[in-house]
Amino acid sequence: MKYFLVHIWSVFVYITFILLFHSQASAQADLDSLRIEYEQHIQENGQDTVAIKKLGHMFQLARTDKPYLAIEIAAEALILAESLNLPHLQASMFQNIAAIYNEQKVYYLAMDYYFKAFKLFDQLGDKNEMGICYIHVGNLYAIQKVEEVAIEYYSKAADLFKQTNNFSGIALADDRAGLVYLQLEQIETAKQKLESALAYRMKSKVNKDIAESLFHLAKLKIQQEDFDGAKLKLKEALIRHKIEADKDRVAEIYVLYGDMHFENEEYAEAIDYYDRALIISQETNQNENITLIYNKFAHLSYQQGNSNKAIDFAHKSIEANSGFLEEYKSSYALLSTLYSENGNLKEANTNLEKLVSTMNEITEEREKERLTEMQVSLELQRQEKEIEILRRDQALKNEELKRSRIQTYSLLGGLIFIAFFGYYYYTSSRKLNRSNHKLVLQNEEINKQKDEILKQKEELGVANKEIIIQKEEIQNQNRHITASITYASRIQNALLLDTEGLKTVIPDSFIFLKPKEVVSGDFYWYRHLKQKNMTIVAAIDCTGHGVPGAFMSMLADSFLEQIITYEDITSADLILLSLHKLIRKALNQEHNDNRDGMDMALCVIDHHNKIFEFAGAKNPVFFFRDGEFDQFKGDNISIGGLQREQDRQFTKQTYNYSHNNEIVIYLFTDGLQDQFGGDEKLKFSRKQVKELLTSIQNISVAQQKNEIDRTLKKWQGKYEQVDDILFIGLKLNGKNKV
Repeated sequence: MKYFLVHIWSVFVYITFILLFHSQASAQADLDSLRIEYEQHIQENGQDTVAIKKLGHMFQLARTDKPYLAIEIAAEALILAESLNLPHLQASMFQNIAAIYNEQKVYYLAMDYYFKAFKLFDQLGDKNEMGICYIHVGNLYAIQKVEEVAIEYYSKAADLFKQTNNFSGIALADDRAGLVYLQLEQIETAKQKLESALAYRMKSKVNKDIAESLFHLAKLKIQQEDFDGAKLKLKEALIRHKIEADKDRVAEIYVLYGDMHFENEEYAEAIDYYDRALIISQETNQNENITLIYNKFAHLSYQQGNSNKAIDFAHKSIEANSGFLEEYKSSYALLSTLYSENGNLKEANTNLEKLVSTMNEITEEREKERLTEMQVSLELQRQEKEIEILRRDQALKNEELKRSRIQTYSLLGGLIFIAFFGYYYYTSSRKLNRSNHKLVLQNEEINKQKDEILKQKEELGVANKEIIIQKEEIQNQNRHITASITYASRIQNALLLDTEGLKTVIPDSFIFLKPKEVVSGDFYWYRHLKQKNMTIVAAIDCTGHGVPGAFMSMLADSFLEQIITYEDITSADLILLSLHKLIRKALNQEHNDNRDGMDMALCVIDHHNKIFEFAGAKNPVFFFRDGEFDQFKGDNISIGGLQREQDRQFTKQTYNYSHNNEIVIYLFTDGLQDQFGGDEKLKFSRKQVKELLTSIQNISVAQQKNEIDRTLKKWQGKYEQVDDILFIGLKLNGKNKV
């Protein structure tokens, strides 16, 4: 009992000090200055709207670091608003108090004050503010995972906004509802709501809101695994967020780009976007983002088989971490796996122990959060009672009497707090005893986990031996796979015609092919039809590269031979259409999810009539007429893969070069234009391809081929080749005959 009374007395002294502290002056100079100005204004001018504005400034200044003081200031503002009969201002103060309760995670009180504000706005007939209150209530239910009720309030808010044609409000309600539906994985409904929000925001023309809608739609498309659609939305959102100088959101977008490339195993592109996000996060000191990005680098390196790099990034993630326990857990789990695979059982065991310790810390942290929330709830209830007391003081006319009454009620609030604290102390003591008992049980559980870790350590020793055996097996498999791929390369090269063979038909020509791997998904194809005096040349880019692309190239080679040599189809557009149908039939794409196919540029050269025809599936042809640049663009559809239209058609384009002295034709795939390089690690781009070909068109074809190779090596530098690269150059003279 004596111990309890000593603590009560200590609390009483503390409360008295706080009361004296607030009655005399604030610790912060700017808040103190505002308080003095407010007191002087009241003495000179009495209660008016200017006094309320000064209290509003004090409230904003105090709300971040001194939320309880901010509530006291809001109480004073409520008194003035009621005495001056300003219900709209009263409702706004209710909203401010609710916002503080929300920030302090005391959600039931926040909700209560939003409803108080709603009732006043309802009396005033302010449907827009009523809608805002419903939005906040919906947010509170969403935070507490009561999604159905949250959606109901967003719907009520939207109905109110529609009555006033408030497009921004409707968009906000639909956007929030869409995000909740997305969490519930109700994709179609989420899409409908998010697209509705974007449409309304386009009408209101607020750039930041439009950017946010695009960002949310991109996240939906990522969840649908529609990565192309997501990239289009993110691209536009990125431009708008850059205009708003919203660096944090820009970094988030770069992380999403990186995640999509990571998912598609496009590791070079993923690293590029993670790098961009990391630079921005370091500039804005966003430690949580820095920690997250280093973790992503670690997992990406692990996927690439670079254990040392993965370990380095995991340690960097831990070093950058400022208390984000979930990221610690992820880092320690990965390190434990990496060290185990590397045979370093000591470090594997150390990180496993840290993982267990972090998981226990997460559990303890959640318990502390619940205890802190209970303490905050008690304090905020005391503040709520003070507000109710202050609201009953509106009849005071004398400022001195009003100030005296506030001090009296403040003291009464302190005494109430003492009583609350006494009760709280008593109940907390009982809870503390229960917590101690729980800690004893947790300690026993940790000891059990320790025994399990020791057992796992022994198992790791056995596993390590198995890993060594598996490693030898994998090495043997790799040798067999490498030998098989090398042999596949020989088969592919045997099927393709000699690059020099084209010179027998068109002497001024070259073929430049640089595969990314041993075998290529890009390939060239040509045939000279002697009887018709025609030459058909194609540059083809199959889905993927390496072995998958090589299989597609062999399939396409066989089908082109069938179409042109045996079926005698020589019209450029009909060749592409026939190839499209054969690919879809061969891969049974009408009845399965296979989307493999190819892009290509194809020319049919009629040497007798001096005409060349072109048809393209996504890829163009560049040509120069006596030095002047021109191009035929391909159709924006591929050969094979998904067919959305009922009847796919390709466009034939022709050019008569008989009246020109010379024409230079270039067919190519997208390998060079997509290659990363240069000082800023950017893509080479189709624009630079045009500039390169313009600069070399007048030199010999042998020099042109060498110049393309030299330009590629200079641009690529230290960076990895990202795709197969193919160029075909043809120089035709109107006077020559084959």
